[in-house]
Amino acid sequence: MPLTPFAERSVVTDYLEREVTTNTDYDYGEPLQSMEVVWPTGEIFRMGSASVEGFPNSISRGGNPSGPGLDFYRFFQGAQGTMGIVTWAQFKIESIPKIDKVLFAPIDDLGYAIDFLYRILPRRIGQECVLLNNCDLAALIAEQGSDDFERLRATLPPWTLVLVISGLLRRPEEKIAYEENFLKQVLLNEYPSLHLTESLPGFPGLHTKMLQLLRNPWPAKEPYWKNRYRGACQNLFFITRPELAAQFISLVEEMAPLYGYPVSDIGIYLQPIEHNRACHLEFHFSYDPTSDAEKELIRAMYLDIARALLGEGAFFTRPYGELAPMVYEKAAGYAMALKRVKKVFDPNNIMNPGTLCF
Repeated sequence: MPLTPFAERSVVTDYLEREVTTNTDYDYGEPLQSMEVVWPTGEIFRMGSASVEGFPNSISRGGNPSGPGLDFYRFFQGAQGTMGIVTWAQFKIESIPKIDKVLFAPIDDLGYAIDFLYRILPRRIGQECVLLNNCDLAALIAEQGSDDFERLRATLPPWTLVLVISGLLRRPEEKIAYEENFLKQVLLNEYPSLHLTESLPGFPGLHTKMLQLLRNPWPAKEPYWKNRYRGACQNLFFITRPELAAQFISLVEEMAPLYGYPVSDIGIYLQPIEHNRACHLEFHFSYDPTSDAEKELIRAMYLDIARALLGEGAFFTRPYGELAPMVYEKAAGYAMALKRVKKVFDPNNIMNPGTLCF
């Protein structure tokens, strides 16, 4: 499963500050195979393959990847340190593709591109897939500081679709040929206005660079791409259906100018997950971290926009900081159930108190 500097399983959120952009999430088995957790009471709990008696030397090792009962993997994945401490975990990894082709399409009509993704992604076409607006793509590929960023933002199309097709270990050439043929027919007969090629006009060599960005951790010595423009960035991300993305984007672009924030400075990317059944939609608001006034303005705008998005149905799966109370106020029954679960596993509330709804 490829890792990326971009979204949740989702350039591409901070699932290890490198996000998974693969379009094959969940469909080939849960990547997390087993895990050991220490509960706040001091008890040790193992799940997945490790729940088998005699692990790791049991003859049935790996035969029970999901473990007994509840799906504890996701339980801990979203707990933000409130339920226990993970001491070790085992993951299933994916082979490095033998063949890759990185395809780009300049996009003016976001709805048209999303409709195209509904056509191809449920049919297992593509390995990585992401839509970036010109602000985010410029920040991702800029190399010469703010001047390079401004030049790129001015010359890039409003949106860019990045689609990687790959051949893995078995018959890679045939897989690539099949996907290319399918894409050719769909583009020719159904989406003639979408031009998907191995190069983005005006940006030679971008395919090589983009593949490295998608597959490797962000270089530790370089400023993180989200911070390149102004020095810092406030992220706002959630899960929605791709067909609803445009209305959420319009809402954000209507509200930002009310705070004096230019629409052209909003970084946006959309990452399909589960073969486009849903998507990770993320907004980036850049600011000067040395300016207290700017930080306070961004904070107020962020909370106001988040509240509006929540009211329109945005699904915040990982609410951090000031966003958490806002989200749990909207889900009183869910918050009450979480508190009962918390009481079972952490009766003395010693794990990360004040986080989530605890």
